[in-house]
Amino acid sequence: MLDGTVEVLWAGPMWVMKHHDMNSASTLACFAEVVCRDPFSIVGRYPNPGFRFADLAHLRIATISEVPTPWLCLQEDLRQAGIDPAWLDRIADRSMAENLNALSEGRIEAAKFFEPVVEDALASGKCHLWCAASTRGRTSYTGFVTTRDRLVRNAEPLLHMVRAIQRTLHWIYTQSAQEIAAAISLFFPALDIGVLTAALACD
Repeated sequence: MLDGTVEVLWAGPMWVMKHHDMNSASTLACFAEVVCRDPFSIVGRYPNPGFRFADLAHLRIATISEVPTPWLCLQEDLRQAGIDPAWLDRIADRSMAENLNALSEGRIEAAKFFEPVVEDALASGKCHLWCAASTRGRTSYTGFVTTRDRLVRNAEPLLHMVRAIQRTLHWIYTQSAQEIAAAISLFFPALDIGVLTAALACD
């Protein structure tokens, strides 16, 4: 983005805020919100229908290593529950695939995942959904990023992108999980259609 190799990024606003913190002359700017809720979930090794964030203070949990925002959001959830995030017995440096294996084998009690890893975990019969972070409410999670110069110099293509996303989101809102799964399944040939449909059906 900064050297002109690409003109638009798909990224979370956290990356933009971090870049501004590190560089007062940063020209990065978000210009469209696409993912408007936290897409991650906490999955545990046993049923926990009365889950509270305070439960995590006594468990070994694996968090997301691939991106920073899920852990930042979970830290705030913990603080609002009166829990210091530093209290957690946390694994922070493994992939979601590694964490799923650890959870299935009983080496940890809980982990954070996003779809379709969540549905893969639940389909195994060894894991249980404890908390979908989407229930927290509106959270600006992912969008398009460009430079302010690009927005001023040639905004028309970016406007087309925003309109395309708006139309796509409207289409998704009006379709069933089964219809969406049928339309996109060719992009996920290794994913069971039932798992894909379940992932799309979750709130």
